[in-house]
Amino acid sequence: MNQDIIVDPNDDNDLVIQGGDFFIAFSDFQHIAHIIEAEPGNYKQHPLLGFGVRNYINGVFDGPVKRRLQLQLEADGHRTRRITYADGVLDVKI
Repeated sequence: MNQDIIVDPNDDNDLVIQGGDFFIAFSDFQHIAHIIEAEPGNYKQHPLLGFGVRNYINGVFDGPVKRRLQLQLEADGHRTRRITYADGVLDVKI
């Protein structure tokens, strides 16, 4: 379980401040969300990292697309048990 500085996904990813300091907590889900949203090239240190979910809006979410997402998450150390997409909801089980 990784810990990191937490950002608020409902507030344009602004830092969460608690008690006058950065809020540090379990961050695996935050990292997964960032990988899913990021485009390849967004991270200078890891230019191949990023799934770019916005590219798949109104597209087909088939086997090759699921595999690409799985490989991106595995590159960050997350083992996926199941990836499903139904009714506009992407569900990733780790």
